[in-house]
Amino acid sequence: MDQTAYTIEVKTGDRMFSGTDANVYIKLCCNNADATDDKLLDCLFRNDLETGQIDVFKFKRQKNLQSIDYIEIWRDDSGILDNWYLDYIRVTNTSSAVVYEFPVFRWIKADRIYRICHLDTSLPQNEPFKDQRFTELEEKCRKYELSAHVHDGPVQVQVPLNSSA
Repeated sequence: MDQTAYTIEVKTGDRMFSGTDANVYIKLCCNNADATDDKLLDCLFRNDLETGQIDVFKFKRQKNLQSIDYIEIWRDDSGILDNWYLDYIRVTNTSSAVVYEFPVFRWIKADRIYRICHLDTSLPQNEPFKDQRFTELEEKCRKYELSAHVHDGPVQVQVPLNSSA
């Protein structure tokens, strides 16, 4: 079996409390159903995946994929501060020196697998992971529900009654 190593560069966002102490995993996938093993993103004796930080992980002795069309990334809810805002992931195949970019720019919730396509660009009708897109849109619709506070006035984001805002 043809094997290679991958270098995985992970950029955690610089928003407040965007770093994580949770266990974060990644899998590299090809559209032909080939994939690498699951990889825990952790450097021993290093506080990785912290706010504004770029971390580099080596992923050795893995299947040499024809291409990396998408990644799967997920985390658990372990650790005191488990929230995580991920800016991007950059994967380099060390054998071919081909670099794959995966822009994420979102909060990664616990126990949910995120599938991010290479360059993450597609029109809604061509979205390869429609269920993920619909789930994220439904959450945003609930979070940013609009209402008019003045009859025939402009709409505003509705503030829940139990909110301190």
